[in-house]
Amino acid sequence: YKDEKSCFINNLIDAGCSNDLINKCQMLKEQNKMDELIMTLTNHKKNLLAIMHTSTERIDCLDYLICKIRKEM
Repeated sequence: YKDEKSCFINNLIDAGCSNDLINKCQMLKEQNKMDELIMTLTNHKKNLLAIMHTSTERIDCLDYLICKIRKEM
């Protein structure tokens, strides 16, 4: 990356942040509000984990269904 700002933005993009969240994080970083920036990123992480847990539960349900169908065959 050319500079730290580009690296920061690309990291946020890779983390699945929306444009609004990226803008908020940039603003917080520029204003040196690091505690709020960390809290914002932590909340995004919690949201991603919730999505992951929901997806895992759905996959488990599908695995159960597939297993049950195979046993009935």
